[in-house]
Amino acid sequence: MKRFLTFMAMVSAIVTLFSCEKDNGKDNENETGHGIPTIEWPGNEDFDVMDIDDNLNAKLVIKAPAGISTFVVAVDSELLEEVLSGMGLTDRLDLINDPAAIITLSLATGDTLPTGSKLKDQTEVQFDIAGLLTLITELPDVESGSEHKFTVEMTDNDGNELSKACTFRVVETAEPAE
Repeated sequence: MKRFLTFMAMVSAIVTLFSCEKDNGKDNENETGHGIPTIEWPGNEDFDVMDIDDNLNAKLVIKAPAGISTFVVAVDSELLEEVLSGMGLTDRLDLINDPAAIITLSLATGDTLPTGSKLKDQTEVQFDIAGLLTLITELPDVESGSEHKFTVEMTDNDGNELSKACTFRVVETAEPAE
């Protein structure tokens, strides 16, 4: 009988130990049961430098199973920082809470770039900035070979933070208008 009770105590301890593990085989879920947010770049999975040319791929897929809480794009480009400053914007564009950034980007993209409520609480968003990037080649002081880095910083409604940098290189500038 003593052996049986000892055996049952060991089995009970093992069952308790394994049932308390957090993972439960769900590597893509956090403690709330929602999935961990991701930023994917189909066709450029390694987030390599992308040329701004006829084959430009600038479509990111943002997934946040708990919903997007904050969404900021940090711009690291001397040329673009000057342009943004001239428009009264900073190099950190809050695409959910900053009305000036939302209106400016809406006008520049014909309202095709998701901002505001098209980002807030969304669980999946197609974020394509190709239309904005091609405008870089038309700026008067842009140089061929210059690189422009955009870092997407987002937080989901569970407080999980994620940041991914995308760098684009100008390979050819537009001819100046005469």
